[in-house]
This record gives sequence, C-alpha cells and structure tokens, in this order.
Amino acid sequence: MSSNNLYTIFETDDPTDPFLSIIRDKLQESNIDYFEDGNEPRSRPSGAAYFEIKIKVDANAAESANEIVSKAKFNKATFEIPSFCPKCDNNNIIERQSFSFLPWMPNKKFKCMDCGHEWKKDNL
Repeated sequence: MSSNNLYTIFETDDPTDPFLSIIRDKLQESNIDYFEDGNEPRSRPSGAAYFEIKIKVDANAAESANEIVSKAKFNKATFEIPSFCPKCDNNNIIERQSFSFLPWMPNKKFKCMDCGHEWKKDNL
C-alpha cells in the first residue's frame, strides 16, 4: 500500500472511541487493508495531550471502506433501534435491560440472537 494513494475514511480525537475497533474489525472482515495514523499522543503548547487518529485505506478500496464507516455512523445516530449486529451484521436483535449502580453507565443491552454477541447502548 503506497502512502501516496491513501484515503482517510475515519478520524477521531478519542483513542477510546468504540468505532475504532468496530471499523478495524469490519475492514479486516472485508479483507480491506488499512493504515492507522496518529495513535501517539501529541502535545499542545500548554502541555495537554491530544490525539488525531486517522484510519486510511488505499484509494481503490475507499468506496467499500466508506460504506462500512457510513453504516457504523448511521447505526450510532439511530441507536435506539439497532439495525444490525456489529459483529455479524444480522438484524435478529433483542433489547435487554441491565442494572447499574452507576448512573452514567448505560443500562440498555442488546443481544444478537444469531451469533450471541451482546453489547451496551454506548459501546455499539
């Protein structure tokens, strides 16, 4: 993969963004090679650290990779009703309630009845 032909498909400043791992997994499942840039923290003049993480793909794979990212972003925006399992892409999903002692922790959980994958609302 030549660095001259790389196309950025996803950017975030949050190294804990759950979409990083989802997009990595989906690209690997689709046999799309990718390159990550910006995983090392940078320093502002004030000394505060920040990230500029970018996932890049070869220009020839950009259209397919953008479809993967678009599907993940759409699902995040409409997460009250997940449209697919983030692991197997099937839509046989049920909602489960879970109990949490911490008010900021999500209490909605979803389960794919096809592959058994479970996830919380905020973790896609």
